[in-house]
Order: sequence, then C-alpha cells, then structure tokens
Amino acid sequence: MVNGNSVVQVRIILSGTGDWRYMDCVSIKGGKLEALERVRTLFSVPRERCVAAGDSGNDILMLEGACRRGQSNLSSACS
Repeated sequence: MVNGNSVVQVRIILSGTGDWRYMDCVSIKGGKLEALERVRTLFSVPRERCVAAGDSGNDILMLEGACRRGQSNLSSACS
C-alpha cells in the first residue's frame, strides 16, 4: 500500500462466511497478537494469566502466535 510518498507493508487477511466476507489490511508490524502483548505488558499481566481466543480468519495470527509463545490456556487450540 502507498501512504503519501511512503510504502506500507501489510498482511491481507480474509475472513467471514456466506454473504459476509471481510478483508483486513494489517501492518506487518501490528495485529491482534501485538495488541494483546502491548496491553498485557502495559498492565503487567503475566503470560500465564492470559487467554487468546478467536473465531475468524483475522484471529489466526494471534492464535498461532499465542501457541508459539506458550501463552494460550486453550490446549486444543494449540494442537
């Protein structure tokens, strides 16, 4: 994507079913996992006290990242 004179690198994430389809353009430096980590750090919440949950394509990066970092309390989500 071009923003003025600079180029912004984004991830294109498709989600939704049936007649409802969504396309998210998310900066490669940001997203739901990064937001979760920022808030967790800001409020000094330990990783083991956090749960990542989602139900759509735009949650996949957050859930995969939470599983890689060992911070999901949803064992079936990380299988």
